[in-house]
Amino acid sequence: MKERLSVKGTIAIILLLISFVLSACAPADRSNRTPEFLNNIGKTLSELKKEHPEGELVVKPGGFPDNAAICFGDPEAEYVYYFFGAQSGDAEKAMNELEDQLKCAGFLSTANILFPDMEDDMSFEAFFSLIGVDDYEYIEDDSAAAGWLRFTYHGMEVMVNTNEVNAAGGWSFTGEEIVKRNAPVSIVDPEISNTNSDLADAIQPVVNTAEFEVLENEDGSVTIERYIGSGGDVVIPAEIDGKPVSAIGNVFGTIGAFQDCTNVTSVVIPDGVVEIQDNAFYGCTNLEVVTVPSSVTLLRNCAFTDCPKLRAIYFEGNAPEQANYVFDATENVIIYCQEGTSGWNDPWYGCPTEQYRPSEISAGLPF
Repeated sequence: MKERLSVKGTIAIILLLISFVLSACAPADRSNRTPEFLNNIGKTLSELKKEHPEGELVVKPGGFPDNAAICFGDPEAEYVYYFFGAQSGDAEKAMNELEDQLKCAGFLSTANILFPDMEDDMSFEAFFSLIGVDDYEYIEDDSAAAGWLRFTYHGMEVMVNTNEVNAAGGWSFTGEEIVKRNAPVSIVDPEISNTNSDLADAIQPVVNTAEFEVLENEDGSVTIERYIGSGGDVVIPAEIDGKPVSAIGNVFGTIGAFQDCTNVTSVVIPDGVVEIQDNAFYGCTNLEVVTVPSSVTLLRNCAFTDCPKLRAIYFEGNAPEQANYVFDATENVIIYCQEGTSGWNDPWYGCPTEQYRPSEISAGLPF
């Protein structure tokens, strides 16, 4: 004779079946869905080069609010491998010489790639509820980081740019608490990134501030009054004795800071410099390449006059204002203007112009 199930046993089985059905039908926890490419964090650059033989150095000038992101991958891909951030220096040198030591520290992508369940134009509340994050920082001050979100996700630091692209190709702060699917986003392991930065800094040229004579300005900045170094490839420091460099000068209206320095072959001007003053590089007959930061807004009289070997000036920002005879007797120069900047014509004050991406600048020069 078969035993009959007790009422309690029957109820327990029914409840178990209901629980199984409900759990099978319930949606997965979307906050735990992360792209597989995150598993590549910690791989060396040399490993990634073998896996992606068509990959290249990719420099993202707006990768972070205060510096460029040095990456590897396909510039047109949905994401690139991030290694370190920098404001100046020879990124290509670091990536070539340290490929066995530099490790992937994260990725640059868009919000919908990092968070695939995103919808268009999500409010902050809906966005952070979706990804399971409670604490975040929304930067609203006057700094370059205005409009960026910062938060921790799976133990890494994430930054999302919620600003709008403006007509000049830059970013405009809106103050709207909205995250778009195509918003630029980075996810970074800070420990690996800091280690990579230390490795890259260690092989950069040492800037000798003793090679520059300066004049202190009323606002506490300094103007380069005269270069007295040995020449070659010159990297002008962003600060001298703790004071920011704001101009490459002609302090007393006579001789320019680099005038007749025939031993100089290339010059990197630091971010923060606003003016390149009269005769600054007049007569630098062996000068070939100059990199001008986006902070420069004015080229004064004869700034690059009589530089017959000058073949390239890389401008990182919008076209600055010009005075007179800036490129007089400098016939071979090409003006390279960065993609997304404005104010450029072809020719520009008699000089041919070409657009460039930072990753296209040759070895030995900053991005």
